[in-house]
Amino acid sequence: MTQRDTPIVHQLRLRAELRKLREAAGVTQKQAAERLEWSISKMIRIEGGMSNVGVTDLRALLALYGVSDPQRVEKLAVMARESRKSAWWTKYRKFLDPQLFVLVGYEASATRIRQFQSQMLPGLLQTSGYVEALARHIRLSSEAVRLGVEIREQRRRIMVEDGPEMHFVLDEAIVRRSFGDAVTTLRQLQRLHEVSAMSNVSLRILPFSSGLHPGLQKSFTVLEMPPDGDHVLVFEEEFKDFAVREVGAEAVEYLERFEEIVRMSLKPEESLKLLEDLIAQCPAV
Repeated sequence: MTQRDTPIVHQLRLRAELRKLREAAGVTQKQAAERLEWSISKMIRIEGGMSNVGVTDLRALLALYGVSDPQRVEKLAVMARESRKSAWWTKYRKFLDPQLFVLVGYEASATRIRQFQSQMLPGLLQTSGYVEALARHIRLSSEAVRLGVEIREQRRRIMVEDGPEMHFVLDEAIVRRSFGDAVTTLRQLQRLHEVSAMSNVSLRILPFSSGLHPGLQKSFTVLEMPPDGDHVLVFEEEFKDFAVREVGAEAVEYLERFEEIVRMSLKPEESLKLLEDLIAQCPAV
């Protein structure tokens, strides 16, 4: 399964197709539900992505919308089957906060990721040592630490040259703070330096000298999704408080906030130089 071929991607494509077909047929959600003897909530869940649609229900919808071409029906049926398959993150559902679980799935399927962090490193950039040091400070069990490391290793699979376009902005306090012992700190800084050299990654540091900025309230992530990048989700976090939601017109507000933070940040080459200086200051290990 590739990054562009996850169950979430198939679900998003199918949702978009079903919405277009319903609108083309001149049928409202309420009318569709009544004609199929479904509850309106079922229609809302299917089109809103809260529920996957089975092939039988899909065929009923397509018949209602006047779609009879066998090839088109089968193409959409394949999307429905693919959207119901398990992905690597499925087995971690019971261990993760529900909102964080949603983020992990969408993150693995995104075409573009923009993330600002004011307190902790983004999960995609954390080394195993950082995860373990962080877990000790928030008093997680050894099993939770093991799972945290395992999940982050899986999440980092998208950190490849042909992965999504990724833009990270980190508050300077994050990179200047010790990440545990000297070895953990050095390896984490080296990891940031390594990632910043990737062609599809932009890493910037927001300096102390920038003063007040639009990210003071909460860290946030903006995810652009297939099929055409106009499906946008926002993930906001504050310690253990997570919230993922789809945004429409609000997407512009978050993108503008992010771009303002970018303008206040060091350029990528300046950020790289700061990382190199911090690495040089680390004691020999």
